[in-house]
Formats: sequence, C-alpha cells, structure tokens
Amino acid sequence: MSHGVTSFSMDKVLLKRAVMEAAGSVALLADSTKWGTVERFDVTGLERLDTVVTDDGLPSAVVDRIAEEGPAVLRTGRALTEYRPRTG
Repeated sequence: MSHGVTSFSMDKVLLKRAVMEAAGSVALLADSTKWGTVERFDVTGLERLDTVVTDDGLPSAVVDRIAEEGPAVLRTGRALTEYRPRTG
C-alpha cells in the first residue's frame, strides 16, 4: 500500500487534509474497486487513518497489508459489485 490515499484533484486533497487535521479520528470509506488505483495527488498515508471501511470483495491479503499500516479494517458483508436488488 505504498501510495496510501490519493485524489485526482488538488482542491479535494486540500479539503481532505484540512478535515483530517481538525478531526479527532479519521476513517476512510472505499469499496474494493478503489484499492490498487493511484490518482495524481497524495492525500495521506494509511498510517494516519484510524479506520478503513470496505466491502468483502477486498482480498484478505490486502486487508492484512492495510492493517499492518495501522488502521482497523471493517468489511461489509457483500461487495458492491455483487449487489443484486430484491425483486418483488
């Protein structure tokens, strides 16, 4: 996880950094399709995060690597890519 959290917009980077500076704790919500992508600008390293929330589409090996950086990792029960709306 060498790139940490990244963003495509410097404006968003500045906003996210300001919010993190003011926050008592920092959580990242990112589904499994976001992991492994790298955008142009760095926001922060994973060691700055307290909690990462993702779905169960993220492989356990990746979850372990994230947790090694420091944040607690919470996974939802079903990956968003597998979501099927109820019928009837």
